[in-house]
Amino acid sequence: MSYYLDTSIIIPFYCPEPLSRKVEKILVGIKNPVISPLVEVEYCSAVARKMRMKEITNDSAHALINVFRAHVEKQYYCLKLLEQPHYTQAREWIASFATSLRTLDALHLAVCYTENLICLTIDKILAKSAGELRVKVEWVK
Repeated sequence: MSYYLDTSIIIPFYCPEPLSRKVEKILVGIKNPVISPLVEVEYCSAVARKMRMKEITNDSAHALINVFRAHVEKQYYCLKLLEQPHYTQAREWIASFATSLRTLDALHLAVCYTENLICLTIDKILAKSAGELRVKVEWVK
């Protein structure tokens, strides 16, 4: 079974955070991890936020983005493009009013559901929604 890495697991892999060592140990053992372009956009947004909050310098922010981009370009990650079935599934889940699923989280989970991937996350809300929707998920605490 392949793993889809949501943005919450990617951020501590590149940016020092309390869960960074735990995440690194997990990711090193995963063969062919999957991400979507959504992860790339959210990662850049998270790094930009860290810079705005003065947690990292401008130079550090650029370096973090460049390292991640290099890993994507070197195909360290399998890039799964978002397609119409992912949007359709996300829309249906949100329109069911069965969870408090957020838009971007719905898209992450829709990729996992339609592609039969395990969602690896540190996001408690995403993990809870995944469980409610019967999407395979592993929550890293």
